[in-house]
Amino acid sequence: MKPVAALLLPFLAQAALAGPLVLDFQVQRQTVPAKTPHARPETVNMPLHVVLDNEVIHLQEDKDVTHYDFRTRLINRNTDQVSLYSVPAYRSAELANRILIGAALTHAKVKASADMTDGVLLEQLFSLHHPKVKQHPKIAPGAALQVTHKKQPLLSGSAAGEPLDADTARLYVRFLRFYACGHPEALAELQRRQRVPRQLTFTLYSMDKVTRLTLTLQKLEHRSEPVTVPQPVASNPLDQLLARTLTLTDQADHDRQVNTQASLTLAQKNYFSAMLLFLSSSLSTQQPLPAEVSQNKAAFGADADTRSLLAHITGHGEADSQALAALEPRAGGGLHVLQIFEAGILRDRGQLGPASLLLQQALEKDPYVTNAWNDLGAIFYLSYEMESAWKSWTAGRHLNPLPQVDQLESELRRDCPAYF
Repeated sequence: MKPVAALLLPFLAQAALAGPLVLDFQVQRQTVPAKTPHARPETVNMPLHVVLDNEVIHLQEDKDVTHYDFRTRLINRNTDQVSLYSVPAYRSAELANRILIGAALTHAKVKASADMTDGVLLEQLFSLHHPKVKQHPKIAPGAALQVTHKKQPLLSGSAAGEPLDADTARLYVRFLRFYACGHPEALAELQRRQRVPRQLTFTLYSMDKVTRLTLTLQKLEHRSEPVTVPQPVASNPLDQLLARTLTLTDQADHDRQVNTQASLTLAQKNYFSAMLLFLSSSLSTQQPLPAEVSQNKAAFGADADTRSLLAHITGHGEADSQALAALEPRAGGGLHVLQIFEAGILRDRGQLGPASLLLQQALEKDPYVTNAWNDLGAIFYLSYEMESAWKSWTAGRHLNPLPQVDQLESELRRDCPAYF
């Protein structure tokens, strides 16, 4: 059982932080259309309470509480709990997608707003570098912080502020990266200055809107403060299925029972049902089909339903999906296996929503199938639903290792070190 399987297990209600930095801000968020920057902005004001130490960011903004734990790499947000990896994963994927779209628009000479085509503005929005962006923001000299790009403001900070040591400055900037984004070079300059400005304003450009986020410092203290970590509540079908799966502790017994049932069904010459059971076990254990299958190859091949199944589980196209659906009335307890393979066909055809629903239906019937959890996570990832992707992979890794997810996380730590 992997430590990440604790995704929906309760945290300690009170977590004592050793000598953290405690900050109070008044936050103002103003949004205006990019084409009419002098229009009356939509304005939201709220207090923000922040507690920082080496392993924790704890935020309370009005009634919303968000707790980042860098030891477990989990984020508790009100009643939800998600993987810390989902933040840099989404931002890096969406940044790459926007850069690609911007390049295509530029190549086609399509007129588009700067926030769609300017790499520096996109790096500001997602707080990450992209290798195809060669330009850099301009950092003005002087006590006050002024970072601009083509005369457009990115980050401004007052000369007055509270000093920080080098390590605390790193924690302060890490908080800003999660909370406000900001261009990596602008944040690096802020960290170098080792100061919390009395007033700090981020300007973000996205989807024909300009957002100005201003943090005005009210109080800064170094003191211990116990924080209440919000508890997750499984309030939607995916979270409920995940919570159920994380209670499973009898994977090996379940696999033995499925294999035994498959052998008994084969002995009864019910070849289609037997094949579905063997496939279910293989998808669950991530192991090849047992020798019994190859030893009875001729018998399986002579069965029309089994022959149709095997002919279509690697297919691509509408006919393949329909052929599998036609077998469902005779699938019995192996219906979830057909749904898993149908989902694979739909995924390959780009129908990610229907594929996701089929996999969740299959997992409701048998949550032990590791490969289905892995595939569900991959579909959410392709849909940019990173939080749901990691929830799915958490369930899968509770059952069996998922080395490809371990590799993805390793790459995120390598490529986005400032988030960890």
